[in-house]
Parts: sequence; C-alpha cells; structure tokens
Amino acid sequence: MNLTKLRSFYRCVLPNDTAALLFYASIAICIAIWNVNIFINDEVTLAAQLYNLAHGALSIQTTPTRLYEGLSFGSSAPILGFTFQGHMYGFYTHAIAVFAAPFYALLYLISVTVGIRLFFACVWSLSIFMVSLLLGRLWGRPRLGRNLGALVALVLLIINGYVATRLPPLVFDQWGALMAIQLFNILAMSTIVLLSLRIFTRYFADGRVAAFGAAFILIATPLTFWAVSAKDHTASVLLIVASIWSLYTYLQDGRKRYRYLSYVLVGVSFWVRVFDAVPLLIAIILTDLFTSKGRIRALITAAVTVLLGMIPYFINNYLLFGNPFLSPVYLSAHPDIAQQTSSGTANTGSAFFTTIQRLPTLFFATWNWQTIPSWPEHLYHVLFYVNMPVTLAIFQICPLLIIPLFAAVPYVAQKLARYKRNVVRLRIDKKRAIAVTFFIYIIAHLIIYAPFQEQGFGLDMRFFLPLYIPLVFFTLASIREVLVYEARIGRAFAAAWIIFVGAVLGYAALSAPAISGLISELSFPFIGTLGVVTAVLMALFVPYFVGYRKRVKELAILVGFATFVSSYWLVIASWVWQKTPIGVPRPGMMLPLAEVIHRIVMAAIAS
Repeated sequence: MNLTKLRSFYRCVLPNDTAALLFYASIAICIAIWNVNIFINDEVTLAAQLYNLAHGALSIQTTPTRLYEGLSFGSSAPILGFTFQGHMYGFYTHAIAVFAAPFYALLYLISVTVGIRLFFACVWSLSIFMVSLLLGRLWGRPRLGRNLGALVALVLLIINGYVATRLPPLVFDQWGALMAIQLFNILAMSTIVLLSLRIFTRYFADGRVAAFGAAFILIATPLTFWAVSAKDHTASVLLIVASIWSLYTYLQDGRKRYRYLSYVLVGVSFWVRVFDAVPLLIAIILTDLFTSKGRIRALITAAVTVLLGMIPYFINNYLLFGNPFLSPVYLSAHPDIAQQTSSGTANTGSAFFTTIQRLPTLFFATWNWQTIPSWPEHLYHVLFYVNMPVTLAIFQICPLLIIPLFAAVPYVAQKLARYKRNVVRLRIDKKRAIAVTFFIYIIAHLIIYAPFQEQGFGLDMRFFLPLYIPLVFFTLASIREVLVYEARIGRAFAAAWIIFVGAVLGYAALSAPAISGLISELSFPFIGTLGVVTAVLMALFVPYFVGYRKRVKELAILVGFATFVSSYWLVIASWVWQKTPIGVPRPGMMLPLAEVIHRIVMAAIAS
C-alpha cells in the first residue's frame, strides 16, 4: 500500500478534524482508564477461549493461571462453561476470540520487542499530541496546539518510560488473552464514536450538535467504562450501530450494498449476542419494510442476507457440536436436550429438525407470566433508580437522557390529533427513518430483556448499553437549539477533557486518610444523589418542552450540569470502584503512571 492509498484510507475513516479529534480522544481516554483486571468470571471465560483458540483448541482445555486463581464464587466455577461429550465449553460463541485474535498476535510481538507497557505509553502520548494538535486547528491556533501537545506528550512519555522500568512487566502468557480482548473493545469503542458522529451529522446537519453527541457518548455514558473490560457487550453495540448506520446510509443515498451490509451485520450480531441481535433485526426489518415499495421482495432479500451474515455463527456451532444450530448459548440453557440434538446420537437430519423445533424455548422458557404485573416496577428500576454501587439506572448514570420523555409530550399529542383526522399510513419519510429505527430498537430491547433474571428486566446496566446511543439521539433532537445557540462544542469538549485529567491527578493529591475516607463515603452515594436531584430539576423544565422554550439559558446550564454528573460517574467507576476481589497481585492500570496513581488512591481509601 503506497502513501497515496494510505492517506486516502485515513481520510475515509477520519474525513475531518472533528472525527479525528474524537477518535484520538477515545484512544487516549480508554488507555488512561484501562485496568488489566477481572470484573467477573465471564471475562475469565472469554479470555480462556482466546487462549485455547490460539493453541488450536475450540474447547477450554487450559486456562492462564493468573486469570482465575483466587476467584471465589461459592458453588459457581471460575469458568462459565459446561461439559459436552467430555469437553469443557464456554457459554459464549468464539466471536470475541476470533475478533481479538489479531490483537493477541500483535501483543505477542510487542511483548518480545518494545514491551507492552512502553508501547501503550507511546500510543497514549501520540493520542494526546494529536488531540492537542487538532484542538489547535479547530480553534485557529495550530502552532500553539502543536507545540503544547508535543511538550505534554514528551513529558508524559518520559515519566511513563521511567516508571515502567520500576514496575513488574506484564507477562504475555498470563495476561495476553485478556489484554487482546480489551484492546479490541477499545478500538470498537472508538469506531462506535465515529459511526455515531456520522449518524448525528447526517441527521441534524450541524457539526456542533453531532460533535456534542459523540463526545457525550465517549465521556458521559457507561459505554466507555465497559469498553475497557473483556466482555462482549462492546462488540455487540458496535455491530448494532454499524448496522443502523448502514441502513440509514442506504436510505439516504440509495446504494443497495449498504442495505445488504446492514443485514449482514445483523447476522454477525447473532454470533456475538443473540438477545441483542433479535431487537436489532426487528428494528432494521420494520424500518426497511416501511420505506420499501416491494415489501415481499425486500423481506426475501433481507432473510437471505441475514442468513449469509450468520454463516460464521453456523460454522462455529458445527465445529463445536457437529450441529450448526446448536450454539453454546442454546446448549447451556437446555442441557437436557443436548444428546437429542447432537449429531453423535442421531442422524444429521433429525438433529437439525429437533434443534429447530426446540429453538423457541430458548426465548420463551424464561418468561414467567406471573411476574408481568411487576414489570412496571422493574422498568422503573432500570430507567430511574437503583440503590446499588455501580449498577445504577440509566437516567441515574445519564440524567440528561431523560429529556426526550418530556420533549415527546407535544410530539405525541400532535401525532394523535393528526391520526384522528387522517388514515394511518405504514410509510415513513426516509430522512427520518433513523428515528423510527432507534425507537423500535428501544422498545424491542426492553421487551426481549423483560423476563431475564429474578429482577424481571435485570439490574445489570451492561445489558442495556445498546440503549444509550438511541437515547442520546433523541436527546440531541430535543435540545438541538440549546447546543446550537448557547454551546461552543469544541470548548465544551476541551473543558470535559481538562475536568477528566484534573480529576485523575486530584485523586493522587488527595491521598490523606481523612480526605480519602470522605471520597470513599461520597463516591457512589454522591453520584446516585446527583442523578436523582438532576432528574427532579429536569421535571421543573417541563414547560420548555410543551411549547414555551423561548429562553434556553437555564436549560443550557442544566445540560452542562447533567453532562458533568455522568462524566464524574465514569471517572469514579473506572478509578475507584473495586473490581471483583481476587486476593492476588494483579497488574492494575495499563499505563505505568496511571498504575502508580491508582495504587496511591486505593491504598489511601483502604487506610
């Protein structure tokens, strides 16, 4: 690849300075909070899958010792797996292992050359330099941005390089699989930010509104927090956003290859997380049918393309169990029919037929119709309030996203009045189709996850990560005039960046026992309280959303305050929250400098 093609590819991915700024900022922020740690035993399982895949095994035969030693979950095992025909398999498909395999090889080459810590210290410094350079360009001071960025990046690189020589090295055989998945998730998060920026820019036709939305996703939603984990949720969100962007691009430009790409991505998403893929399929196909003329033909091509996208899923299942429909998710949920559907105990045709016949039970067996009266209460906890440390409700973590609930009141009233006068048509404007897609996805996702766990909807917010981008979209639509009229998005983003860095350095300085005790007491109770108070304050601004939004100064202040609340949660959750206690030494933060600061903070809080 020559220099011209490389430059063309770079401009295709990062078409302007705003996109480049958000990309490098995503890398810098994620590396700064990258914690080489175990959150729960599903990360151990995914890392073990990658480790064994690299050694040529699809089953889990060996687990890197440091990944699971010291785990104590009572009767549950460190590996979320099950035994099938004498072999141990994880509950997950090998999608994440395959996606992370190139990064696993890359980390191996890095570990035997420059060293893992030093390499990522270089990447971090380069990202900070690019952020400073691009901010200088956007503000009309390119020389200042370049010089300041070079100075800061060089100083940080020297400090990190010095500290790295004093820390124990990261042993690739122990932590390489975990870090490879985390690195893939970080790059996936950067791509999510870029795709969200493109969707917002195309729909709102305003770069400032789009930049605020993309920056909010990065610094004020839990997507970034889970992106530095080794779970599969970030990959699922990436496929969801990419599929929706592809369909939206097709509807705007008329290029059919993007429509096919959208459905292929839906099929691939089944390989990653089945229960995220189902609402995505519903949202994509309904939007497509509402905007298509030949609906029967569109339905047939959609089904064929989704099946093509599911080929990796079928191949994975066949290699594992000799049955393309017998996935680890299915088998772990229904071990009682494993022998009935395995090709080893029945002929291939009957095994396929039995599997397909029992597939609906995977989705409906968890539904308990007696708990339906409790669903409103569960939905309230998912959206508004959960009294738990990290697992806060959606609007507790991001109180700004409650605004569309108020903004929708006049819109719904207008639509109802119009439907009373006219016949309802099952066609939508292609320019606004993305809003329909996002709305359908929100509803379908909540319904699909409604029966899960004893709590009904389930109270772990990582299962609801796909909802944040649709909610940000509707929030931007509600407060667009605030962002355009009051806010300077570039400076607001820089202010958030400064707040983030200042908070990190502030925790290192505030290491006295008295102050650290106050921090530990105020961490999550404080953020929970701020979330509730912010939600109450927003209720006072209902008049702004029923036709009386002539002045937006107060609302603009509220937008800034709510954004800060969410950013505060991200810093606290990433730097202070204790991950799953394992009682054995772990690497901690990826960056040498961040690791030292993290140790000081945690020691001060513990004392």
